[in-house]
Amino acid sequence: MNRLNAPLSIFTRIGPAWSAATATFLLTWLAIWRSSHLNDDATLYLFAADVFAAQGWDAAAAVYPRPFFSALLGSLASLTGMSALVTAFWLNALAFAATAFAFVRLAALLAHEMAPAEQSRAAWFAAVAVSLFPGLSSYFDYVIRDPLYWAASLWGLYAALCYLRSADIRYFALALAVTGLAVLLRPEALVLFPCYFAAILLQRDWPARRKLLIFSAGALSVGAGLVALAWLAPRYWHAIVQLLHLGDSNALLATLGGSWNELTGNLREHVLNRYSLDQAPAIAAAAVSIIFIGNVAEALTPAVLLAAAVLIWKGRFYWPRSSLFNLVLAAQILILLAFTVQMLFLQSRYLQLAALLLLLPVTISLARAWPALAPQRFARPVAITLAAVLFIDSHVSFGRTKEHLPAAVNWVEENLAQEGRVLFNDGQLAYLSGKLEDPASLRKIRSGRLPKVAQVSGQYEYAVIRVHRTMADNPVLASYREKFELVREFRGGNREQVLVFRIPKPGAPVASLQ
Repeated sequence: MNRLNAPLSIFTRIGPAWSAATATFLLTWLAIWRSSHLNDDATLYLFAADVFAAQGWDAAAAVYPRPFFSALLGSLASLTGMSALVTAFWLNALAFAATAFAFVRLAALLAHEMAPAEQSRAAWFAAVAVSLFPGLSSYFDYVIRDPLYWAASLWGLYAALCYLRSADIRYFALALAVTGLAVLLRPEALVLFPCYFAAILLQRDWPARRKLLIFSAGALSVGAGLVALAWLAPRYWHAIVQLLHLGDSNALLATLGGSWNELTGNLREHVLNRYSLDQAPAIAAAAVSIIFIGNVAEALTPAVLLAAAVLIWKGRFYWPRSSLFNLVLAAQILILLAFTVQMLFLQSRYLQLAALLLLLPVTISLARAWPALAPQRFARPVAITLAAVLFIDSHVSFGRTKEHLPAAVNWVEENLAQEGRVLFNDGQLAYLSGKLEDPASLRKIRSGRLPKVAQVSGQYEYAVIRVHRTMADNPVLASYREKFELVREFRGGNREQVLVFRIPKPGAPVASLQ
């Protein structure tokens, strides 16, 4: 039976996709169990989720202007009775599993021109690759919206590809629905819709009337969804419009142009001499290209790049013959280039969707070339070494742990729960200790500024200060040590500490905390 004509059959058999999903799910929980701290953005999402559960959408939007992920966490936490943190871990573990599942299914679908044995091998190679890929595993213990965004985007691409091959309208509806979810998580997912519509118009064997009908129906559906979003959540829609400069291409070009002019202006003023001023645009383009290529290469990891280089050298590299795949990848690259021009750096999580798309042809090519490469003496040792390198890079950490953070949280909960106002400079410590009061206090914490002694005295009773290694010579921290009583100290690696100070009232004697 053709699986493309039986949408539910992909869920009814154990194979590479289910194996990858199960392995990724378990490895995610292993990373969560081993973790001793939260990522920086976690507090923002979790606090917004708690605010949403207690006060609704508008209050959550005051904490974070695009609160869909937090609203989802808050709703699920209310339904299940779990905390927002535990709910986030469950949701992200399932999202990583869904990402792995979709990745494997995409590999099999993009390898449809191969023989059945090669197609099956491509799926199993993809299962191993996505389970070991460091780009995903480095975020297993994070509380962020990106895993759900990656899953929705890959599922949207998979469903759209299935539709183009089978003409089953249910796949097209699924593609639009899950891509809509991706847009709610990260607005740049809007670019996927034009890719779907362009791929439909590029179908050579479809009659023009059919293409026009599907194009119109899809465009109307997307438009209706955006109108509904603007009506039901106007502040959320306004945040998306501002972020992407929707309906104002001049503003978008002005933003990118302003960043470009600032870059070339700085080169002319601070780097180039008067004989090379005319070369500023070329040097700026080279710098942006180096930053972009370097970040993409880092996201793919040396092991994947080495495998791709060997396949290209052997003339065995296979690129999928799919206009939709190429359109989506090109759209992702354009978005990343725009980010690079604007910010001159790329956070690694921005790159992961593009990295996963680039990983697909590498795994398919390796599976296709394996029968020819396997008999050679170097093939198996190199393959085992690459897999080991990926596993170590993904799941073995040689860095210092942050066990001092949960110890500090536990101490604050036990000793300061009944105390008055407590000053924190770290959102994670404040949230997990149950001392995060309101959005204003969170914004102060996220500003990164340590208030001076005069601003603290008489306002707070205790100060819980997370000290990073870059704060060793901070003059404000030195004044805390001089003016306040240090009642507890928690030491971590790399010169990190958590210091608990008692702040005496003006004119009162200093007494130790028992």
